Amino acid sequence: MSSDGVILVVDDDAVSRHVLTQTLDRAGLKTVALPDGDAAIAWLREQRPALMLLDLLMPDPDGYEVLRVVRDELRLSELPIVVLTGLDSDDDIRRIFASGADDYIHKPFRSAELVSRIRGQLRMRDYVEKLSQREHGAQMVLELSQALASSLDIRDILFTVVERLAQVAKVDRCSIVLAGDERVGFVVATSDDQQLRDLPISLEKYPEIRKVLSTGKNLVIADASEHSLLDVVRREETPLSFASLALVPILHEGRTLGVMFLRSREKGATIQNDLELVTIVANATAIALRNARILQSLRDETEQSTFARVEAERRVQLFQRYADFFESAADGMVVTDRRGRVLFANTRAREITGYSETELAQSSLGSLLTAREAERTRRLIRGFE
Repeated sequence: MSSDGVILVVDDDAVSRHVLTQTLDRAGLKTVALPDGDAAIAWLREQRPALMLLDLLMPDPDGYEVLRVVRDELRLSELPIVVLTGLDSDDDIRRIFASGADDYIHKPFRSAELVSRIRGQLRMRDYVEKLSQREHGAQMVLELSQALASSLDIRDILFTVVERLAQVAKVDRCSIVLAGDERVGFVVATSDDQQLRDLPISLEKYPEIRKVLSTGKNLVIADASEHSLLDVVRREETPLSFASLALVPILHEGRTLGVMFLRSREKGATIQNDLELVTIVANATAIALRNARILQSLRDETEQSTFARVEAERRVQLFQRYADFFESAADGMVVTDRRGRVLFANTRAREITGYSETELAQSSLGSLLTAREAERTRRLIRGFE
């Protein structure tokens, strides 16, 4: 569990602990004070402070042993540790740093120096964390970009995207909601349910999504219980299940295709720190969605063309037996359109009339019959019309 911003003070001397905590409190730094090494190790197994201020000379386990356990057993290599010591020989200083301390302060200490050293270590920690986040973020962007550009099913890709974003941003749920129309959206992927796809939602119940879809801008709500945009939601009988929200538009060529929706059960979750990363992934997702739609359109056209060809072949096979009968019949037969123009004629019809296939195709049924049959032919054609 994280104890963000807390300075852990470990000193067996009660007066020294009191002076240290008072000094840090006056500087605006939160503190937790513990009287010995055992208490410190037990506390560190459950909590993560911003920095530990450690006295070296204590009853067993002394400061050196605490340093060893923290670095070797608890694997807290990233925890800044400043030690307090009255020792000042070169060998002592070498041992202090070799044991895993990041800095040291001589006793008796000066308040200004103590606070300045601690603030310097905190700035260093923040800088290292930001570098680590950027490196991790860049690695994740590369990973997700490769996934988005792959030939995998777009549904599987989108689930990978929201699942990884939820892990990196440390939120409880990350979803992709695509715009349907002004009233309906579709949840196409969510990090906590791989099977959920194309779930329709009424946008009337999600004013935050409507706002991002209409503005095309990021929206961060640190406390959902107080934000005015969610007044209409809070009036519903169902309580809000998430305390903080972040929404990033999925934009393509100036059009908002949907939103990347991150939610956390903690108020004031540090979603803001990961917005740049989420924005990069949202842009890549927009391109992937656009490409998927184009690809699907091509697939649909190909399937329709294939179906039409197969259907035509099926019909040819179905009518082939009739065509064989038509061509080989002993009686003369012609096929006409609704106005009596000859479309086809069998071999026997060509023999009876003395016309070639081309000549028959340019004729009408009436021209092949005697004058006394003309009226009956017209009645016959009108009947078919």
